[in-house]
Amino acid sequence: MKFLNIKLEKLKNEELLIKAEKEKIEKEKILLEINNDKLIKEFANKKNTLEEEYRAKNIQLVNQFEKKNIQLVRQFEINNNNLEGKYKEKNAKLDEEYTKLEEDVKSMASFTNLYDQGVGAYTNKRYNEAISFFTASLSKKAPNDSKAYALNYRGAIYLKINKDKEALADFEASAVLKPENPRPYHNMAVIYFKRKDYKKAYEEYKEAIRLYNIDGEDNTAYVLSKDLNDLFKRVEGEEEIKASIKKNIDELGQKLFGS
Repeated sequence: MKFLNIKLEKLKNEELLIKAEKEKIEKEKILLEINNDKLIKEFANKKNTLEEEYRAKNIQLVNQFEKKNIQLVRQFEINNNNLEGKYKEKNAKLDEEYTKLEEDVKSMASFTNLYDQGVGAYTNKRYNEAISFFTASLSKKAPNDSKAYALNYRGAIYLKINKDKEALADFEASAVLKPENPRPYHNMAVIYFKRKDYKKAYEEYKEAIRLYNIDGEDNTAYVLSKDLNDLFKRVEGEEEIKASIKKNIDELGQKLFGS
């Protein structure tokens, strides 16, 4: 009996221990549940925070992208407008240049027509008519070379009809426009010879001789030689000039008749 009581007592103690252990486990379970709920809430809060940050960042990036896109569109529009403006300006300039070129071509054609008529009238000794044609041609657009020839032609006509002042002005203008052409200098020499300004006449003859491409095939050397002989006879008291004239005459003679 005593043994049973001891055994029973032992069982009761074990039952108490088990009960205490169960209560401990239950308490730990409750603590775990509380901690688990806390972790779940913290996770949810963290998740919400991260989602809000993500949304905020995404909105910021979208706004930045839209802002940048608007800037790029505006810049494109500005650049496009600038290019259109430059294109219109360039196109207008090209149109203006083309129009000017057309006008120049028409003017040149008109010059050539008037010039040719002037030469025809000059050849047929219709001098006043020729002067009118050459004067009209000089009002047209043309290269300097062409105008120089027209001026020399008109000057030659003035010289023929004894308008030496007008002739000299035309020859001088012709020489300015085409200084490598010897004929205006030759013609100016003739005028200065007529005026008995022999020194000045010789200066113009020298320039003409320098510029002429003289050979024995045309009558240029003959004409110059004859003019210089006449000049040589009239120059007085200028031995140096006479010696120079004589030298020119000899050189022209060599071209005419050979050495």
